[in-house]
Formats: sequence, structure tokens, C-alpha cells
Amino acid sequence: MKSLQLNFIINKSTVRWLQMLNDFERERVCSLAMLEEKLDVTKRTIRTDIKDIKHYFSDTLHLESSSKGYLFKERCTDGYVKKKQQLIKEEGFFQILESILQGKLHSIDIWADKLYMSESTMRRYFQGIAPVLARYELKLTMNPVNFVGQETNIRKFFNDFYYESDVTLHTILPPKALINLVAEAVAETSVKIENTGVLPIDFFYSVYIAMVRYRKKNYIKLPTYLMDKIKSIKEFELYRIIREKMSVRFHVSIPEEEFIWVYLITVCKRTIVDIEKERLFIEQYTFWPELEEISKIYSRTWADTFKIQQADLSVLMHSFFLSKKINDQIAPVLNLSLPEVKQVGRTHGSYEKNGQFLADVWDKLAINNMYQEDICCALTLYTESIEALYHQPIKRIALILEGNLYVCESIKACFLRYIGQDCDVFFPNINEVSTAFLTEKNIDLVVTNYKAYLNVDIVNKDYLLFKPIPDWRDWLRLVHKIHPKLGQSLGEL
Repeated sequence: MKSLQLNFIINKSTVRWLQMLNDFERERVCSLAMLEEKLDVTKRTIRTDIKDIKHYFSDTLHLESSSKGYLFKERCTDGYVKKKQQLIKEEGFFQILESILQGKLHSIDIWADKLYMSESTMRRYFQGIAPVLARYELKLTMNPVNFVGQETNIRKFFNDFYYESDVTLHTILPPKALINLVAEAVAETSVKIENTGVLPIDFFYSVYIAMVRYRKKNYIKLPTYLMDKIKSIKEFELYRIIREKMSVRFHVSIPEEEFIWVYLITVCKRTIVDIEKERLFIEQYTFWPELEEISKIYSRTWADTFKIQQADLSVLMHSFFLSKKINDQIAPVLNLSLPEVKQVGRTHGSYEKNGQFLADVWDKLAINNMYQEDICCALTLYTESIEALYHQPIKRIALILEGNLYVCESIKACFLRYIGQDCDVFFPNINEVSTAFLTEKNIDLVVTNYKAYLNVDIVNKDYLLFKPIPDWRDWLRLVHKIHPKLGQSLGEL
């Protein structure tokens, strides 16, 4: 479970269990000393927790002591996931967050009664989550219990909490009626959602959150020059069609500015697989000519690292910096990444060099200093993906990803680099994620890192479910699917 969600769990034992399970899932072998240091509790508490975890999860996991530490293995993945989800079934703060999203607000004394807590205890918990909300430049009021801050920041928080974090029993998913409505709009016009790397559920969340928040009179404000620009772009016509359909289907007349917001956060989700689309993106937003020079400097400095023409690398870098600049103009917090994403970025060897480069050009970029480290981690994942992808020609399996854009790009790049040599690979975009597409392309295997896809009528083929951020075991299971003998041999190492 993501750390953002852990911060909103009241039961301290549950938090420890989930933190411990996070470590076991990532490392598979954890020593008592390591767990003691990470969890900041005594060895006795850890031993008690492990005993209770083994009893609770029963035969869904294997957890035994060895000379190297505790060995962890999932025996029944589905059963294990369901047991984990049940741990937070009664967590009250998740209910409070849902009420804030939907504008169904209550005072702290009413919430205390609903959750069978004293008001003083609830206030202490609210104080504990203040640093988490501060990352989004938000605060919490008590009467009623609600977020205070820029509406753009509130929407970013909810997207991170419900979309980029793990799916739980409390996760609010975009309604199927909204998803169908967007599909109808796409089918009625030749204009598609194309010049973006946005992932399908990510897009639906953006539209859904905008609709829910606007209904409760929570409005956003965008720079006039960007609004004027978007109104002149042909692709925005599709958003106008979606808007008209929503006014009929959901009985809410959402202003055009809300859909310009959705368009901007969508178009800033860039990809590395189509350089011509990145050129088009750059041509549409020429407000900051200094970004071209910054991109050329980066490309010249590290051209030898990438198996790609320097001019093409410069385009990809320009697209990256432009997306971060637009984010900064409409809501700087959009450049914030979850701690787990930043942790992945820091593990790459290029993290330090990218940090130094950004420090050298930061004044020219003129982006909010608060998110410099976040942008450095994103840049690292982005450039590592470029290096991995363009080192090997793209080669067939449907890979349907959701989650942080740069993590997904990294998965795509690794997939193509190490798996795509022997397979035809498809990356269904927002217009193609359907049973019809899988049938038309004769897909034999669907690989996804988003469990909710398995609960809808899309994946009717053999599938493989990755973790949101895959580890080596996910890749080994994929190898086993494609090359059973090789997978078996690797599994015995």
C-alpha cells in the first residue's frame, strides 16, 4: 500500500502490518534488525506482529524465519490481496476523504460520533496528517471537516489518493456511465484523444473528479493565455462533445474552463514512443523559447548515453520540460510525485547527474522550487526509459498500464527492451482499450498493473497482473508465460 494511504489509517497496528508487508513484497527476505530500524519499534513487537500476520493471512502466504531473516512468499495472490484489503475495511479517515471529495461535509463532532471516537482523539489524528496535506499546500478545517487550499491542489490530492495509490475497498472508481459516455463521444467524431500519453483510467478520473467537485461549487481558475490557446486547438472539439453529453447524462452544466483544465493535465502526460507527436506538442506551445536551448544543452551533454539521434533526443527533452512548465503555470503541485515514485527515481545511476543539470538550469526553467526533487526523479525515469527503448527496435502481447506516467513509461521501455524481441507488442491507447481491439489484434496475453481492469468486461483473454510498480518476480512470471522452460530454470536459481 502506498505511503499516502498509510498516513490516513488510524489503527497503528494495521499501519505497521502494511509497512512490514510492503517491505516483504519488495525485498522478500527481511532481517529483524532491518524491520526494527524501518518501523522504529522493538524486536519483540515485530515478532508479535509477524506471528499475528501469519495467523491472519493463514495459507495465503508463507512467512518463515531463516539464517538470512524472514522469508516471504505469496501462496495465493488473490487471497492475499483480499485479506490485505479487509485490514482497512473499517478505517474512518477513508470515509472522511470520500465525503470531502463529494462535498458531503460534517463537523468534527459528528464524525467523532460516526466513528466512535472522542473529538480530542480525532483532532490528534488530524494534526498527524497535516504534514502530508502540506505537500499539496492544503490544510484541514474542523467545522466542517474539509480541505482548504487551491482547488487544483485538492484535485491533485484526490487523483493521487484514488488513482496513483493502491486499489482498496474504499477506492472510488469513475462510474461506468462516464466511461461509456466518453467512448460514445470518441465514436461520433474523427477527433481523438491522440496527442498525449495519458492512460485511460487516469483520464476518466480527471473528468470524474472535475465533475464531482464542480457540482459542489468548487471551481478552478486558469491563465487566460492558455485558455485562449486551447480553444483554438482542433482536438479540444472532442472535449466539447464530452461536455455536451455530460450535461444531458449527468444533469450538470460544466463550464468550458473545467474541460480546458482536463485537456491541459491530459496533454501534459507525454510519452517517448512517438517523436512526431512530441514535435507537434512543442509547436503548439511556443510561450517559452528558452526551453529549446535547455533541451539542446541536455542533449549535447549526454548524447553518447543514448542510442538515438541528438535532434530527436532534444525533441523528447523539450517535450518533457514543456510539460513541467505548463504544469507549473496551471498548478505547480501537478509536478509532485508520490514518495514511492521518487524512491524508484533515486535508485537509478543518472539521478545525481540529472539533479546537477537541473540545479544549473533551474533559474532559466523558472519553475516552483518546491518540486525540484520531484522533477529530477521524473526526469531520471524519463531518460532511463529513452535509453532502454531506443537501444532496441520496437517489436506483439497487449500491455495495458495505469499509474504514474513515468513508472508506466519505464515499464513499457523494459518490456520492449527485454521481452519485445520475441513478441509482437501492443500498447492500446485510450481509444483502443476494449475487447474488440484485443480480438482484432488476436491478442493471446494481456499484461496489466491495474487490478480493476480484471473486474470489467475488457480483459477476456489470458492475463498476467503485475504489481503497480513491478518487481523482478513479476518479470519472471512473464518470462514463464512466454518461455515456460526458461521461466522454470530462472525460478530455480
